Amino acid sequence: MQEALRSRQGHMDQLNAQYADFAITTRQAGANVPEPMQHRIDKLNVDWLKVQQMSTNLRPTSGDDSVFTEGEQSVIIYDRGNQ
Repeated sequence: MQEALRSRQGHMDQLNAQYADFAITTRQAGANVPEPMQHRIDKLNVDWLKVQQMSTNLRPTSGDDSVFTEGEQSVIIYDRGNQ
């Protein structure tokens, strides 16, 4: 699970770097970043933070690292590889 999160963190870092470059270029051109785009990036980062925080509350239920519990619920994690 932690390995999957680290992999996804790389994607988030890349997306945020690309967005930062876009925002700089847009401002240099004398324009503003479109509000819907800013809101989507903000929401994505907030949601990602929630995923990271929730993952700290998960713990393996068996020797299989793909089954975790949170409270009284079991959560099965499927790693789909690099998508």
